[in-house]
Amino acid sequence: MSRLTLEMLGDIPGNQAPKVDFGPGGGAIGRDADRDWQLVDESVSPRHARVFFYESNFYVVHEGGPDGSFIGSREGLPLALGVPYPLASGDVLFLGECRILVTISGEEDPAYEPPMAPAILEQDRSASDDNGNGSTTMAKGDKSTLLAGAELPRSQEPAGPPSEGERAHDLRMAFARGLGLADGQEQLLDPAAMELLGLITRKGIEKSMALMSNLNALRGTLFREGKTDVAAHGNNPLGIDLGVVEVILLALSAGKHHFIPLPEAIDEACDEINGLLATLTGSVDLGLQEILGHLHPDVIENRPKGKKGHFPWVEKSTWKRYRQVYEELTTGDEARNVFATGVRKYHRNRQKNA
Repeated sequence: MSRLTLEMLGDIPGNQAPKVDFGPGGGAIGRDADRDWQLVDESVSPRHARVFFYESNFYVVHEGGPDGSFIGSREGLPLALGVPYPLASGDVLFLGECRILVTISGEEDPAYEPPMAPAILEQDRSASDDNGNGSTTMAKGDKSTLLAGAELPRSQEPAGPPSEGERAHDLRMAFARGLGLADGQEQLLDPAAMELLGLITRKGIEKSMALMSNLNALRGTLFREGKTDVAAHGNNPLGIDLGVVEVILLALSAGKHHFIPLPEAIDEACDEINGLLATLTGSVDLGLQEILGHLHPDVIENRPKGKKGHFPWVEKSTWKRYRQVYEELTTGDEARNVFATGVRKYHRNRQKNA
């Protein structure tokens, strides 16, 4: 069975596991405690990289982090976000500022030999008795000759390929597990339901890709970044220029070891969106408070130097009405409604002019 060993080079912190072994199941690497190999270096992102095994090769996928991932040297081959790169023994992998030596080892599983049938054992005992040494010695020769005419135990008979019905059942059970259905509820997955869920999945991935692309634009708008992790890959959060069906096919082609860690990408993007929306909402609230603060009646009354009370040219009844309107605007739902209406009008005008 092939194994991937990653070993830290250079100075190793006392609380850092110096190396880790991965089997064909692969694993996740990062600063988070729930990673299969936790790297405590601050240059490593919480979810920095992932390794997986596919068609006799180990691959590494960069999942995020400002300091990036490289193969060969810190100025060597940079790993694009979400794109798998094959690993070979002797490679030096840079995750952030961590230098990691790659070693791949493999051993062949010993060939399976079925136990001898009773008829063969009896024949072998007879041969040993004829030799007169009382030992049980396997007769030398072709095993196919020895096994001829002997019936293997039923448990050792090779199983044939699954039938179409068995394969359909296995697929339905796997789909049910992915949906989180309880035992017995998989009966609800008739062909029409599975087709609908497939459509929902495709739409969900498509909308998530669009959402993450919009997230990049929002991030750039809020923080005035000229370049982001996503912008370097054609504004595509998956790091590759593909459509939704191509993304699905690419993920499926890797089996359970996804080329693209799509669920995690969506989770992280949605978490980031929530954080950015909270920042945006807070900024809007602060902006409104700042604007409304300048329009507060007391502020306006005190603007003329050395004068108190409302402006001489404003009638008392008008000033009283202004105070009432300001009170409604700042204490009720009116402010939110005014702001929402303005945003809707602006968005509609943008769409018309696009």
